[in-house]
Amino acid sequence: MAVTLAGTYQYAGSLRSLRLVGRAPGLLDALMAIGALLACAALSFAVRKSTAFASPAIAFSTIGSVSLIAIYDLSRHFWAQTWTARIRPLDHGLKMTGCYFAMLSAGLGNLVKSMQPWSQIGPSVLGTLVIAILAIAYFRRNSKGAVAQ
Repeated sequence: MAVTLAGTYQYAGSLRSLRLVGRAPGLLDALMAIGALLACAALSFAVRKSTAFASPAIAFSTIGSVSLIAIYDLSRHFWAQTWTARIRPLDHGLKMTGCYFAMLSAGLGNLVKSMQPWSQIGPSVLGTLVIAILAIAYFRRNSKGAVAQ
């Protein structure tokens, strides 16, 4: 459930980033982020009360990452001009990448149960590395362009 929340929220957030060309995040974006935080809170209580989850460590780390993304999404309202001008394209790309790796993690975690928790952790770690490399490449490319101007 936590990975489904991660994939769904990142997918919806990436589509919203596309829609916000030239505009700052609005009320709908804030409501989506607050909804994700509430879902994370409810899911964390469910993980604590239930033993049905295969790995609470994976569930809590995924809940934590979705919470951080939602908090970041809420913070965009405070630096909307910079986000709109420079970060929006990166926001979309990284969230789509995160969505892909969340789905991969869920799929491998369910299909390769004999290798749990590594079949679920592996795609998450790989996804985090890919996202970091893409973000670094984006900022390097844009900082060189800014210096040349």
